Parts: sequence; structure tokens; C-alpha cells
Amino acid sequence: TRLRHNVVFYSEELNLLMNHGREIMAMFYPAVKNREFVPYFQPKVDMRTKEIVGGEALVRWLHPTMGIISPGRFIPVLEKNGLIIAVDFEIWTQIFAWISKRLKEGKRVVPISINISRMHAFDPVFKERLIDLSEKYKVPPSLVVLELTESTFLNNTDAMFRSMQELRDYGFSLSMDDFGTGYSSLNMISSLPIDALKLDMYFIRDAFKDGGN
Repeated sequence: TRLRHNVVFYSEELNLLMNHGREIMAMFYPAVKNREFVPYFQPKVDMRTKEIVGGEALVRWLHPTMGIISPGRFIPVLEKNGLIIAVDFEIWTQIFAWISKRLKEGKRVVPISINISRMHAFDPVFKERLIDLSEKYKVPPSLVVLELTESTFLNNTDAMFRSMQELRDYGFSLSMDDFGTGYSSLNMISSLPIDALKLDMYFIRDAFKDGGN
């Protein structure tokens, strides 16, 4: 039997990452219990009319002593452990409840985008959760846009295609975010069940570099 000798080099950066991950995990369950994950709204504006025509719900962690924890700090950790699904569902619930409240009060409502993590490709009940929320809060699915990143489709094409097609048939709109950061092509995009495409800033910048030639 051939023995393999492994050499491991200590890395302060790796140690910091591991400690950070443990810190996030230790704070996570109390944060869910205390409803510290909340949506912040980013408006979508029609540049011709200057009118708000939609919005995007962005998750923020409002810690009681640390203040706002950046998504860049906690989302990668929670995705790695599969816990981002619980955060997504909490945000979805708050959004459906908020839209429902405005509808009951007779206030103007615009479509709100909610993020669908790539982890939901492995969640067999996430479609039912969205449909149940729509029915529970009596929110027309046309008022909710499901937003996925390009990598979500690329890494889980078959599974996500089926799931998103079913949700689109139910009445939800679909949007792809960050197009141009991966390897997808316009040919592939034409076969996906999406209603809107958000182009990455660098994709636009490169497309028009040197006069667009």
C-alpha cells in the first residue's frame, strides 16, 4: 500500500474565515427567532417617466448590537450550510404580507422582485411554498417577480427549468440577474422561461468598448 504524506500550511486567512463562519452560525438561530432578517426595497424606475414601476427586496440582517451585517458576510456562509433557504422563506413571507396589507388599504402596489437562491434547486417544496404564500395572503402572483442569477440556471439547468416553468405557468414573472458574468449565450436565454433580463454592468461596458466594434 502506497502511503501519501500530506503537508498542511497554516493560513491566518483560512483561520479567520473559519472563525467568521462559526460566528455567523452561532448568531443565526437567535436571529431567525428574533426576526432580525428584514427586506430593504430598491426601487426600479422608468427613466422616461421617472416613475417607480417596481422594486427589489434585498435581505438585510439587523443585529441588535452589531447593526447591519452586510449580505456579503452572511449569505456565503448560509448558502454553504443550506440555511439560506430559511432566510429566503422569511423574506418571502414578509414581502407577501406587505403587499397584502397595501392591497387591503387600497394603496398603489408595484411588482416586487424576490431572490431565489441556487440552493432552492435542491429544495423539493419551494414551489409549493411560493404558491401557498400567494394563496394565503391573497396576493396575485403577477405582483411578485422571481429573480435568479445566471449561475443558478447554469448549474442546475434541468431542475430549475422545470420548477420555474411551473411557477411561471401559475402566474409569477421570472427575471435573470447578472447576465454576462458567466458563460450563457443569447441562444440559451431564448430557451429559458424568463420574462426579464438584467445585464451585468461589466457586460455592457465591454460591449460598447472601442465604439462598440
